Amino acid sequence: MSKKKVLLIGVLALLTLSLFATIVTGEQIKDKLSKVIRLKLGLDSGIYRVIETEYQSEKIILVAIFGDEKAQDSSLGKDIKSGLRNYEEKTPVAISILSRNKDVQFHPYALRVIQNGESGRAKDIIGITENFKDGDLPERVPIEDKVFWGSKGIITLGEAFDPATPFEIKYGTTSASFNLSSMKEPGPEKASDEEGDIDVKKEGSDDQGLTPGEPSDGSRENSTPPANSKSGQGFALLAQFGTLLAITLSLL
Repeated sequence: MSKKKVLLIGVLALLTLSLFATIVTGEQIKDKLSKVIRLKLGLDSGIYRVIETEYQSEKIILVAIFGDEKAQDSSLGKDIKSGLRNYEEKTPVAISILSRNKDVQFHPYALRVIQNGESGRAKDIIGITENFKDGDLPERVPIEDKVFWGSKGIITLGEAFDPATPFEIKYGTTSASFNLSSMKEPGPEKASDEEGDIDVKKEGSDDQGLTPGEPSDGSRENSTPPANSKSGQGFALLAQFGTLLAITLSLL
């Protein structure tokens, strides 16, 4: 094999590894937020989903929490619990949005609920955060030395909706499935030391809100994720390897 081919194969292999690392890092973002929500909010893993998704070229993380009695028994914020109680006869779902970009717009009317092969919109959209219906993300949410922006609200699926039948919530390119009838009684959860060190809080608030990924008392995987420090490193590596490829090809 010629020297040129060896160099080219080597550079392409590095590029492939870089892309793989970036993809894996993206999965870790979703997993970390899910773990934070489960352990710090005490939510049963069957009633919530973290969705990393993209809509109209804008990437967000969306957290959907089905509003049953298990949500009321968790450490969700009082505003979320109150909203879920107020609409309990209409099958409520708490929605929390998170993005690294404050200017991203969330489009609540683009949410879809899919059940038995049929897709429909939410019956009601109720804002908890100001301008939730307008898609604004005004809440500043520091997560492990990174700043995210978020908002939260509630949607209803309707009085006739049957939560015992599996359904999906979809936004943009991604959907998440719920199968509440198959949920088992949750066992005790114990956080590891590493999990207990996750720092997620809403700045300037004593009430733990529900901005996704913000498990204090009270998002914004689906969704294609904001970058954390590791994903930033992945993209930096990709850029470096791209430059290396260009230089290598110019020498061949």
